[in-house]
Amino acid sequence: MPPLTLPSTEYHVALLVLFLGGLVVFAAGTLLVRSASAPATPRWIREIVPDGDLPDASMRAEIAERLGIVGESWCIALLEVARREERDPDVLRAVEDALRAPRRGIDANRI
Repeated sequence: MPPLTLPSTEYHVALLVLFLGGLVVFAAGTLLVRSASAPATPRWIREIVPDGDLPDASMRAEIAERLGIVGESWCIALLEVARREERDPDVLRAVEDALRAPRRGIDANRI
């Protein structure tokens, strides 16, 4: 039986480089998957609810309706941002309805 010999140092270095490369690929893939699966909260809602529990789609639709009822200039500006950012069709419909709603002192045809 031949004597057992340890592998060369180059072999260990190559194995270490492969392990570290795999570790980097694994970490990058994990970060990509987590960032892609995280629900994106529209920026406009963070103007109203800066921290804490962010509202779901039905609550965002209700907030849009109420902003339309108030009808102040800051509400309209926020609804315009919501129109660009919102991806949920029900919320987007509520935003569009709120922007079309007649307001005091504002000509609804100009909007």
